[in-house]
Amino acid sequence: MIKMAEEGGTEYPGRMLHQASIYNNTDFLASLLEGDELTCINSQDPFGRTALYTAVTNNSLECAKLLLEHGGLISLLVMI
Repeated sequence: MIKMAEEGGTEYPGRMLHQASIYNNTDFLASLLEGDELTCINSQDPFGRTALYTAVTNNSLECAKLLLEHGGLISLLVMI
């Protein structure tokens, strides 16, 4: 199931995954993916971006790799 944030919202499912991906914080991301955040791996922010999209566009390649290994969907990269 893909969860999408309400438009204009600053809190949305998977927000912490996006934050870790912005700053290429692989340790934090790995920790999140071991917990409940894994269920939000393909959730979208208010602009339709997934954590994987965020990682790729911020050149956070190690985070992108982690997200892919845990089920991040490439097909959602172009949904903007």
